[in-house]
Amino acid sequence: MNIFSQGKEKPGLSQKEKAEVGRSTWNLLHAIARRYPDTPSKKEQKAVYDLFESLHILYPCKPCASSISAFKKSNLLRAQNRSSLIFSFCEFHNWINIKLNKPRIDCTAFTEAELNPGITHSHSKFISTIKTRIISIIHQIKSIL
Repeated sequence: MNIFSQGKEKPGLSQKEKAEVGRSTWNLLHAIARRYPDTPSKKEQKAVYDLFESLHILYPCKPCASSISAFKKSNLLRAQNRSSLIFSFCEFHNWINIKLNKPRIDCTAFTEAELNPGITHSHSKFISTIKTRIISIIHQIKSIL
């Protein structure tokens, strides 16, 4: 049950609001993953799943909330340690990017960079950048055809 359902339902978000909420959500999720413990307690692991349950109920964009719910129920959400959560949130981000016809990123390179922010990963970053550009070009070509 949506906790907002008792009052008058608000109109849907504008495209600008969706973009703003989306960016803010990604910033929050990726920040949580970056600071997540290497060896989280059961309580911390449960909190990750509870966060997705809460977002599913409270998120102001219904289609987005449904994607959050589907991701939570999938095998892709993993909270065993910092590395798995960073990778998991990256996969979720890619999953949404596919739905929005946006380019995906290399989650292995992303996770490596998030775990080692002071180290330059020039080769993996270069490969990831090339892959992203190729995928973007493919999406542009598909939209023209």
